[in-house]
Amino acid sequence: ENNFPSKLFQYALTGRAILSTRLSGMDTVLGAEAFYFDATDFNRSLRRQLEQIAALPLAELTRRGQAIRQRVVTEYSWERQMRRTADFIQSLPTRGA
Repeated sequence: ENNFPSKLFQYALTGRAILSTRLSGMDTVLGAEAFYFDATDFNRSLRRQLEQIAALPLAELTRRGQAIRQRVVTEYSWERQMRRTADFIQSLPTRGA
């Protein structure tokens, strides 16, 4: 959960469809519109997903990429992240309480 690669945020902002594993909370951040493969069955699962993705029309890939971009822009903006951080800090017990 705390090892999410920041580079993926940059990819998401390009508005392109993304294929990833679900490791490190990728599915939480990218949401249902991203494509996922099973890291425990890496070769077979990756191949299967690539074949399925290659068969999709460009319009569907574009739609998914834009949905991922919108999700990241909305849910993971600096303002939203700072609010989450502030809320977390405020929830901590005060020293000596």
